[in-house]
Amino acid sequence: MIKDLGRLVGSPDKDYAKWVRETQQHLKAIERDYENTLSVLAKERSLILLHEMYYKKSHFLIVKLSGFGQKGMRMIADYIREREKEVIGFIYEENVGQKIDYVVFVGDGYKKTHPAHALIKEVNAILGGGGGGRPHIAEGGGGALQQVSHVREFLVNTLKS
Repeated sequence: MIKDLGRLVGSPDKDYAKWVRETQQHLKAIERDYENTLSVLAKERSLILLHEMYYKKSHFLIVKLSGFGQKGMRMIADYIREREKEVIGFIYEENVGQKIDYVVFVGDGYKKTHPAHALIKEVNAILGGGGGGRPHIAEGGGGALQQVSHVREFLVNTLKS
């Protein structure tokens, strides 16, 4: 087993405990860099989306993303919510097998009348997914990509009510 470890780390004479500690520190640094980069990208994307909303004079947002993951989608939703109080949003990403991960969020102006944790129950039913959340943001996953147009219709109608 030690010989196998030596081959994996490139030297049979290594101090394996030291090598593991250094590797863990390196991994933590990479994770911090990833988090910082994700935050910057999420902020930039949210500003673009806000600009598009203002240009369209809309309080509704539905957008397909790629590469942000649930954490990045939450960041985008939070950045948008901080700047726009009258917004209902649905952000999603395709994952394995035509399934999606998604975030439903609302600005403070809709938190009482259309809370995200209530909206996501309806969205889950439409998509065939599952999830939950809080009044301002909720997450789900496993939904069918081909049902997104029905989510759009539901959320637009909700906004009109």
